[in-house]
Amino acid sequence: MNRKKNGAEFKTIIIGAGTAIPVINHSPACIFLKSKDITALLDLGPGTFSKLPTYGIDPLQIDTLFISHLHPDHILDLAIYFMIREYAGKKNGVPVNFIGCKGIKKFILRLKVLFPDILFSKSAMNIKEVAESDFNIGDVRVRTILTDHTRSSVAFRFDFNEKTLIYTGDCVSSNHLEKFCSNADVLISECSFPDKWVTEDHMNVQKLGTLAENAQVKTLVVTHCYPQTLKEDLEHQIKEYYSGFIHITQDGDQVNG
Repeated sequence: MNRKKNGAEFKTIIIGAGTAIPVINHSPACIFLKSKDITALLDLGPGTFSKLPTYGIDPLQIDTLFISHLHPDHILDLAIYFMIREYAGKKNGVPVNFIGCKGIKKFILRLKVLFPDILFSKSAMNIKEVAESDFNIGDVRVRTILTDHTRSSVAFRFDFNEKTLIYTGDCVSSNHLEKFCSNADVLISECSFPDKWVTEDHMNVQKLGTLAENAQVKTLVVTHCYPQTLKEDLEHQIKEYYSGFIHITQDGDQVNG
């Protein structure tokens, strides 16, 4: 799915395909996103920055950090990021944009209280809190909606010139989310639980497959599966509800658009 046409293209690397529960090749949540306008990480699960060199990614060249919500398995490495900036990035680091759910500003202030020896120049960062938002980064249109996993959790939609990428973070199935995902080329979504598992704050196979089919998503990229879910034949289960291409991820997988 490597696009060679004119216009923006994107590359993603699944840095962390898992949850907080330790599983080989399924680290806590993080996705690297690269286009001509964005060099970003989507969520910062613990261990993110220690893994970036494996994929040839320089953390000091990340210009945007997108945070879906404030649960530890999605944000704990933010403290490590500040240490990298302080001790390794004074001369070489690019300014960084924090784009995250409501509460990210307060979270960063609390980190500075917890770790007073870690400094970070305010001139080197810009913090933007989002909910139901719509803005541009260069030629990329970025939209966000609330996902109901928490009171402030958000999903991100990136509309490039000809391709669309969506990252749900942790989410709950809804008509609002289905419309948000409409006609996406790539949907990167959590699928915490297997088919018909009862859940009120995550996705299971039935909910995710049905949403992706109704939204006419072209490629479904599945992440954030708990250990009991990984024991199932997820692709077979999802095909009961979704007719498009399915990619069940592990750490290091790449999806390009």
